[in-house]
Amino acid sequence: MTICVQTRGETRGEPAAAADLLEALVRHAPVGIVVLRTDGRTALLNEAATELLPRGAHVTDLPLLDASGRSVPAELQPARRALRGETVHGYETRVALGGTREAHVRVDAAPIRDSAGGTTGAILYFQDYSALGKLDAEQRHAWNVLGNELRGPLTAISVSAEVLARAADLPPRRRAGAERIHTSVRRLSRMVTDVLEYARSVRGPLPLQREPADLVELVRRGVETALLEAPGREVRVFAPAPVPGGWDASRVELLVEKLVDNALRHGAAARPVDVCCEVRGLDAAIDVADCGPGIAEDAREGLFLPFRSGGGASGRLGLGLYLAREFARAHGGELDVTSQPGGPTCARVRMPIGGRA
Repeated sequence: MTICVQTRGETRGEPAAAADLLEALVRHAPVGIVVLRTDGRTALLNEAATELLPRGAHVTDLPLLDASGRSVPAELQPARRALRGETVHGYETRVALGGTREAHVRVDAAPIRDSAGGTTGAILYFQDYSALGKLDAEQRHAWNVLGNELRGPLTAISVSAEVLARAADLPPRRRAGAERIHTSVRRLSRMVTDVLEYARSVRGPLPLQREPADLVELVRRGVETALLEAPGREVRVFAPAPVPGGWDASRVELLVEKLVDNALRHGAAARPVDVCCEVRGLDAAIDVADCGPGIAEDAREGLFLPFRSGGGASGRLGLGLYLAREFARAHGGELDVTSQPGGPTCARVRMPIGGRA
């Protein structure tokens, strides 16, 4: 969506009644509408936007929160993006209103252009989704309870299937069936773990259990786990030296597993996935690269959104990249993905080695 403004002299001669009607429609619209000038100053703020947005806050630097409760930098907010000429659709976020109050909103934003194509401002639409946000919180609590309740039965089934598969007198056909049960339970357990980690992440920063460990060894374990779902595929690990530090081992392994799993699913089947782990400056670096078709431009905006980066026909929840980034951020680091259509894709993790033992 791009708004184009025609600057013609005859516009000034339009009936005043039409202009008054248009102004009334905007000011009393059920959604918040904000119009910004080129320099970011507010040209129009309707009644719904006044009620929804915090008093005194500048629209180009609102107190927005991401899914983990972290502040969204001003440069990444819809207003700044629209003023740079970008169109933003369906940006879901939370607005801090002071104290513990917050509003769940959906934002659409677009640049306003003149007849020559130059950006003369931006228009933003804010829709209040607070009721749905409350429902989401209740659903997350239900998932958390359900996930914890499922852990016990899944563990019992997994252990029983593994013992059965190892029985010396078991016919080959039944052994294969037991192994399939074990594999299916492993996948279900992974989904339960993902749901539990998601429920924890939206409540606030993930708590870590840091222990002295070699990051390279944790990376290798994560790779081995990912390969259980992709027999016959090749993953090459490059690690010139150990990377000792204080890490939450289980979450680092999950982080690597999810990045490698994503690369195996989207990369070329005949090409290996390359994983590099090393120290760069004061940070530990983990790179996971594949030789797939790349990521389309229109798919990049929602790459790290929960339940959107996967799922569908793949049978996955779509939490992989979201959780991988949360695990990196919990360690004080960051995860970024670089890609271009038709070219390689590389997930890059950087984490400070402040917890070095």
